[in-house]
Formats: sequence, C-alpha cells, structure tokens
Amino acid sequence: METAIRRDTAPAYVAELLDITTSDQTVIRARHMYDGERLVQLADSYVPVDVAEAAGVENPDPGLGGIISRMRDAGFEQTEAIEEITQYPATSVEAEAFGVEVGSQLLQITHTGYTKTGRAVEVTVPARAPAGRRGAYLRLQVAKAAEDSNPSPSPAGPPLTRESRCARALRWRS
Repeated sequence: METAIRRDTAPAYVAELLDITTSDQTVIRARHMYDGERLVQLADSYVPVDVAEAAGVENPDPGLGGIISRMRDAGFEQTEAIEEITQYPATSVEAEAFGVEVGSQLLQITHTGYTKTGRAVEVTVPARAPAGRRGAYLRLQVAKAAEDSNPSPSPAGPPLTRESRCARALRWRS
C-alpha cells in the first residue's frame, strides 16, 4: 500500500457529508492498494482539519489501529458508519490503472464515519475493480476501532479526481 497525505478542499459531495463548506480545508489521506503489482483499490479519506490535528492524522504512521484509533484517542470515536455503494463505468485512465477494459464496471463505496453526537469525522471514497451492486446502503454500528497497522506512506499527489488518482497510481507503479 502507498499513502500520500496533504491538505486540500474536498469535493462538494464530501464537504456536504462532513458538514463543511467547499472552501474549507481537509486532511486527505490518498491510498493505493495492490495485490502484488496489480492495483486493486484507490481510497481517499477526508478528515476535517480540527479532527485531523487533534488526532495526528497527518502522521505518516498513525500506529496500531490507524487513524480510526487515533480519532478515538482524541475524543472523536466513530460509533456509526454509513456506506453508499455505487457502480460506474471505468474511464480510459481508470481502465489502464486497474488493468480492465474501458467501460468495465467499477465499485465505489463511500464510507462516512460518525461520532455518537452525529458528527461526520471521516469520509473515505474508494474505487475498486471489479464491480458490485449499485444503490445499496449499509448502516453499521462500530463496536471497536480497527486494530490493523498501516504501511509507510508516499509523497503527496495531485488534486483528487477518479482520473487523477488512477493516473497517479500508474506513475507510482512505473
């Protein structure tokens, strides 16, 4: 896995989920996940700056349990998550990055983590190949933060769009 961390504004739909303005800065953790040499997922997490600063989210190695555990330690424990699952056709850049045909159905699961007060403190927008179902929603009660460790990060990349994430993944692989 490769991770790039930077501050930038979030896309409008992510800003809406986080209940911030489109001009507010967020901390973005952009991850590329591989199965060997094959890219299998792009995942960009957006965290409000106040939460990120309190939890140390900009630290390249957030330690055991990752940023979810650091948020919990800082008083922003996620007690609920909503995941929106959508399917969409791969663009030419995405197709090249994922090694699939243009138009192949990709899966995106937008994960929003909420505290017990209902505040959204993290939105993660991954794109995965191959596709799944469209229009499903999951509401999850979070029992405990993840206890996995996170690999070392990579330098920050360009602004995040589906195409720029895939193009960046292609550059990182070469």
